[in-house]
Amino acid sequence: MGKNGQLYYLKRPYQGQNYSGSSIKDILMAPFKILRAIFGWLDFFTQRYTGESLKSTSGANPAKARQKSEEELFVEGNLIKAQKTLQQNQNAGEKFAGVIPRNWELVQQSASGEQKVLKKGVLSYALGADDSVYYSNGKYLMSINADQTEQMLVEAKLIHKIMC
Repeated sequence: MGKNGQLYYLKRPYQGQNYSGSSIKDILMAPFKILRAIFGWLDFFTQRYTGESLKSTSGANPAKARQKSEEELFVEGNLIKAQKTLQQNQNAGEKFAGVIPRNWELVQQSASGEQKVLKKGVLSYALGADDSVYYSNGKYLMSINADQTEQMLVEAKLIHKIMC
């Protein structure tokens, strides 16, 4: 909440979970899942106290350990194609384009309920003491002053938390 009683929040598109499993399949697979869980528990304690795995292929799964490239980022559970999103934001005419999709919006809502989109493509934000808004677009840390002038403070990737 701002000093004037205005509410600030991030608005993102809702993505529901798609559950395509059937309950009959889940019931039939339950014993196998329980056995797998027991084996995993035994393997964990064996590795912890003996240093050896019960599995023949010990070590990390190379597919799971693969790092995402700079072009693919997971931000708060969402896969973002950074290069493509950056290009879209530049094409939209943003002076300091970021890697967060434009449908992630920083919204200001007045006490009467009127909503105003302050900025598009916002990852995180914080309110300053002087009613300025600090936000990250995944590439830059920016500020919007009380007179609505925008200023780039620092180039920094994926700032998730801003504290004032």
